[in-house]
Amino acid sequence: MTVSIARLSTEAGVSYLLKTTSHADVETRDLTSYYTGASNPPGQWLGAGLAGIGMTPRDTVTDAAAKALFERGEHPSTGAPLGRTPNQASTVTGANGQLVRRAAVAGFDLTFSVPKSVSVLWALGSDEYKDKVMAAHHAALEATLTWLESSAIHTRAGHGGVAHVGVHGSIAAAFDHWESRSGDPQLHTHVVIANKTQRVSDGVWTSLDSRTLYKATVAASQHYNGLLYDQLGRDLGTEAEVRTPTSAIHNYSFELSGVDDELIREFSSRSRLIDIEAVRLVKDWFDTHRREPSNAVKLKLRQQATLSTRTAKNHDVVPLNTRTRQWRERAQAKGFDPETVLAATINRSRTHPLTTADTDAVWITSTAGLVKDLVARRRATWNRWNLIAEAERVCLEIRCATATDRIRLMDALATSAEEQSVALNEFRYGVPATTSPDLVFNGRSVFDLASVHLFTDVSTLANEEAIMNAHTHDAGPHLEHTTVQDALQQFLSTRGEPLQGEQCRPPRPCWPAGGGWTPSSALPGPAKPPR
Repeated sequence: MTVSIARLSTEAGVSYLLKTTSHADVETRDLTSYYTGASNPPGQWLGAGLAGIGMTPRDTVTDAAAKALFERGEHPSTGAPLGRTPNQASTVTGANGQLVRRAAVAGFDLTFSVPKSVSVLWALGSDEYKDKVMAAHHAALEATLTWLESSAIHTRAGHGGVAHVGVHGSIAAAFDHWESRSGDPQLHTHVVIANKTQRVSDGVWTSLDSRTLYKATVAASQHYNGLLYDQLGRDLGTEAEVRTPTSAIHNYSFELSGVDDELIREFSSRSRLIDIEAVRLVKDWFDTHRREPSNAVKLKLRQQATLSTRTAKNHDVVPLNTRTRQWRERAQAKGFDPETVLAATINRSRTHPLTTADTDAVWITSTAGLVKDLVARRRATWNRWNLIAEAERVCLEIRCATATDRIRLMDALATSAEEQSVALNEFRYGVPATTSPDLVFNGRSVFDLASVHLFTDVSTLANEEAIMNAHTHDAGPHLEHTTVQDALQQFLSTRGEPLQGEQCRPPRPCWPAGGGWTPSSALPGPAKPPR
């Protein structure tokens, strides 16, 4: 996933990001002037809500301003509190019963990472091409943030937070980083969105509703990918293609045509370490349980491998021009001439970008049907964010003329997919006739956030009905009551302890009318909405 999200506390704040950026509190210079500096460039302010703190987009983020906003919740210039002062850290009981220190939430770190082939193109290119790739990355990032501001970033008001009220945009600090912990090219930007924002209804400072932001992250990741490849196609004439995974633990990827898989693997040493450790953990799990782990278990094992192989971050940043020379030498050692790679990647597209006018209702309906069917294969219930993410995957190879064209296309597909789904909870209110900011958010009533509505389809409901009907069917293989009772009485745990009390009582209410225990008696009930 190219966009991830993490919560930042007021104690940590953005301090760890400021450690590896330039600390001169000056205006941002041209990008190429940082290539010889032994640090990443200083952060820049982003977001439509910057006017509230007296900043403008792309102003330089200074240490003092960042700490005032993220750590103390204050206006960077005046020192006035922005709403409630962040609470002091408290100690709470964690899930395992241990005491955990918890600080107030300062913001949310959305990390935008370009696909590896794009990092390789950027790493091997001249300063001119580096600027163009970086500009495309920034354009896609900012368009994604603008999209999130209109559809996901809001606050809550009223009793129990019943109303989802719009805000004057986000306040974010963006920090560009060049490389991974292992020194490979990995162009990525940390966009730290402050947990401070102003309600559009009255201008009062309040906190974000982070639940919607978390739900939207996967869709934002897919949307950013589409926007990035659109921009690279316009600026550099690149094309992209689907790559088959090299192992069972990887998914299909979408990479720039002209950048070879072997070159991508060469600059993915961190991923190789994670893969090796993940394979070992999966094998150990199989040896212990004598069965293949589920996809969910494999995901947890890979997350464990990611953490266990993580090395300490080196804060002694190597100048980018030195890194570029090293990366070019590594490519040549693998038999790839950097100039040949560049020539094979840029100025190759002959694709005409799609505009909104190029699609018709028939295409939208049929494509949305595919989107809905693909989501239904993986989920019993889904929301609009799931549909948007899947629509981006389906349209992976479609290049759009502008960011607006892409947003309109995805919205049209998601809306049509919703119409072809079965709604599990209806909208309580119609589309408001007023545009009053305290009554409307993203085209709906503030009491009816579109993304919280769940959907399913006819096949899922039919499968659930078949399962429930099978519960009363006693003509198949079954166990007699006495057999079940004897098995429960004789059962011993791994510590040699028998079942006690209610544990020994067979679940009679679940038995069918015939009095026996059938396989369907042990099946769970209908699918519950994901939490």
